[in-house]
Amino acid sequence: MLIDQLYSTERFETESGSVKASVRINYAHDVFKGHFPGTPVLPGVCTMLIIRELVERYLGCNLKYGKVSSCKFLAMVTPSLSDVVELEIDVDGRTVKAVGMCGGRTCVKMKAEMDEL
Repeated sequence: MLIDQLYSTERFETESGSVKASVRINYAHDVFKGHFPGTPVLPGVCTMLIIRELVERYLGCNLKYGKVSSCKFLAMVTPSLSDVVELEIDVDGRTVKAVGMCGGRTCVKMKAEMDEL
């Protein structure tokens, strides 16, 4: 993991071409000191990092984002909403489609191409 202790994986289930995971966000992590002081919000780039790391775990290789076709952050991930993010990720070759839920609300939808390092 590039950001130690930002999150922990509580559930990681795979089927052919898909990952279902639950990650617990550590709001005491240093990243929240600047984003934003007194009102912690998970940075969108960190959400994308978590998705990439889950796909790497599923495929067993190191990846980087190639083309991000769409990425919409629909709700902020904050302690008042929940500290658990539920992710469903479909992997079809290099194409990844992900949906994240937090506190019963959709927080992210993303479609991207990933390349092996």
